[in-house]
This record gives sequence, C-alpha cells and structure tokens, in this order.
Amino acid sequence: LFWALPLVHNSVTPWWRLLHNSVGFKAKLHRWNSTFCPSPLCPMCLEDPEDAYHFVVGCWARSRYWKDVTAHIGLSNLVVTDLDVWSVLMTFSTSAGDVLSHDQLSLIGAAFATLWRYYWACFYDNTTWSSTAALNMFISTYRHLLSSFYTEFNSDVLLINP
Repeated sequence: LFWALPLVHNSVTPWWRLLHNSVGFKAKLHRWNSTFCPSPLCPMCLEDPEDAYHFVVGCWARSRYWKDVTAHIGLSNLVVTDLDVWSVLMTFSTSAGDVLSHDQLSLIGAAFATLWRYYWACFYDNTTWSSTAALNMFISTYRHLLSSFYTEFNSDVLLINP
C-alpha cells in the first residue's frame, strides 16, 4: 500500500524510515554514542526518553501538532487520539480499524514530512518547538496539495494564513 500512495516526494523517505525503525531517535542515539547524544530524553519536553512513538506523537508538543493538523484537514473525527495518528502512520488505518483514503494518507504523509523537517531544524538550530509554526510550515509547504484535497472533498476547512 505504501508504494501505491500518491505521496509528495519529501514524505517518502521519513515515512519509510519510520516504518523500518531506522530513525535516529534520542534514546537510540544515546545508546549508540553517549558522547554525541548525552541524554536519551526528548529535546522538546525533557520528560521522557525519545523513542519512535514519542518522536512522532508521544511528546505533548508533537501531539498538539497532530491535533492541529487533523483539525485543519478535517480528519479530527476519524483520527481522534495520539494512538490513531501512530496507527495511521504504521498501519494506514486508525486504531479502531478505519481505513483512510489514499488522498487522506497522502496528507498525513505530508504532515509527517513537515514534522520531520521542523523537528530536525529545531534540533540542529537549538530552537524551541512551536506547534503553530509547524502547522504554518505544513500549510505553506503543501498549499497546493491542501487546495486539491479541499476541492476534491468539498471540505469547509479553509486555509489559515501562515
């Protein structure tokens, strides 16, 4: 199913790496080289070790981002919980078993690509995470994809001026 999705180019590699557990989360980097990565804690919340789930949605900062994204694209009634987001990214369906359309999965992939890019920008620039800034990055980067999605599904969701 992954290869059949109409994914935007820059969402393929991060999502593929997530599916194959080949992302350098802080907990993994700390295990590999504690000199390079002295702490396994999430750099955003500094509360929990950053594993795959925490990297994607387990941290309150990324959880807020996903709530904003799903509300913006009109999926908050289908993708309700953090576990739903995780399930969609890992199995292409919600934790309740609801299957998303290819176009909906494409938007989720674009949202994950934005999370990926914004997270690493914050990490390397040593800047604070902002869910609003991440959402605005998603909206501005994928304006064309969002526009075609809204047109196709006759959604009442409007673009927010970033």
